[in-house]
Amino acid sequence: MKREEALGLAAQCWCAEATEHKTMDEVLASAFADKLMEIMATMSVKDAREVIASAFQRDPDFREVYVANVAMLLHDRYGITDHETRNKAGDDIVRLIFET
Repeated sequence: MKREEALGLAAQCWCAEATEHKTMDEVLASAFADKLMEIMATMSVKDAREVIASAFQRDPDFREVYVANVAMLLHDRYGITDHETRNKAGDDIVRLIFET
């Protein structure tokens, strides 16, 4: 994560309904950004996979987008034109990468 992204996420905390009435503190936002970057830097691939798997469980449509994109890549680059075959393969690949 780039510092600009972390700073943007920290700044969004002042836009939440519960905090929108508070004046943003730039020093505190900067400290939040630094902490976000520190946490992200220590995140392992296993941790990242668990975050994605959890997001897939909370939002099945999000998972379907990944499956559909993998399926279309198999179609476009590898010529797997059968709808059921490429969708099953896309699902298998997403499951292998994120859910095992």
